[in-house]
Amino acid sequence: MNILVTGSEGGVGQAVIPQLLAQGHTVRGLDVMEAAHEDYEYRSGDLRDFETVRSVVQGINAIVHAGAMPNDRKDREHDVLASNTQGTWNILIASVKNEVERVLHFSSIN
Repeated sequence: MNILVTGSEGGVGQAVIPQLLAQGHTVRGLDVMEAAHEDYEYRSGDLRDFETVRSVVQGINAIVHAGAMPNDRKDREHDVLASNTQGTWNILIASVKNEVERVLHFSSIN
């Protein structure tokens, strides 16, 4: 199964990806952080950008959506709201358009 992990550089992503690979899945990671990985495809991008999300979801069967800002940031509340809500919205819309079978969504208190 081809699985996208958003927030792949975060704590949840880094815990989930080795498990998915060990089970024989093909993994694509997406995060705003710049990174390189030899054992799975990695793309840097912002969940708030629908075109980025749309392109990264192509060819994916399932999504582990853990990409979000995990806490409030002083004077940056609008960024948390935009990332967490618009990012999730973009994942869900792209999932429908690409007929993704499953989306597992992690959430924060934000």
